[in-house]
Amino acid sequence: MTELEETDLTQAWTDWIEHAEDAFIAFNITEDAKRLALIRFYGGKKLKEIMKTLHPAIPTDKKEPTYKTMRIALDEYFSEKTNKVFERHKFRMLAQEVGESTHNYVTRLRTQGAKCNFDNYNLDQAIIDQLTEKCTSHKMRRAYLKETDITVQKALQIAYTYESTEAQACQMEQGEEGTNVNKVSSKSTKESDDGHTYVFRVTSDDTAEEKVMIEDVPVRMLIDSGKRQSN
Repeated sequence: MTELEETDLTQAWTDWIEHAEDAFIAFNITEDAKRLALIRFYGGKKLKEIMKTLHPAIPTDKKEPTYKTMRIALDEYFSEKTNKVFERHKFRMLAQEVGESTHNYVTRLRTQGAKCNFDNYNLDQAIIDQLTEKCTSHKMRRAYLKETDITVQKALQIAYTYESTEAQACQMEQGEEGTNVNKVSSKSTKESDDGHTYVFRVTSDDTAEEKVMIEDVPVRMLIDSGKRQSN
């Protein structure tokens, strides 16, 4: 484990302690004394000083706080370092990016929302508001607005259906465009109902004039036989 970074302490603490507790599980470290010693050791000088400051304020009948009480105290300490008003402003500014899936957008919203001091209910409501206002699809916005009591889970279901359908339709349309590139449509060059194309051979005895249909309009045309006329 690396030392706790001093920039953006709230997020740094959250990421760092989650990593530390994964290590506790992986190496089967269950004793409070060992856990506390490890976070003091690996957390660096700054974290050790913070833990010393918090120690007297932790209510306990023991000489040393339990790991759980120290963890709660540290969580509260670092959460106070966050400007909730500014974090909520950042949350409201998050918009869905072009080509971004709704699932990924909701993940970004939930990550930022964790810094805003929302409770679970209010965070879900805030996510719904952002989805409706800041999504990239007008069709999905209308679909969200049709729901009288929409939840985040319901919104994700709507988005998944829409995004899957759009992706499938695009693939089909691209396939049709590729087929049409090599398709040539032709009309009969002679007025006829049989849809065939005719080739005419003109001899010296024929009149080099023929009636052909151009866009359903009869037109008389002189046909060049390729034979030079003598003077």
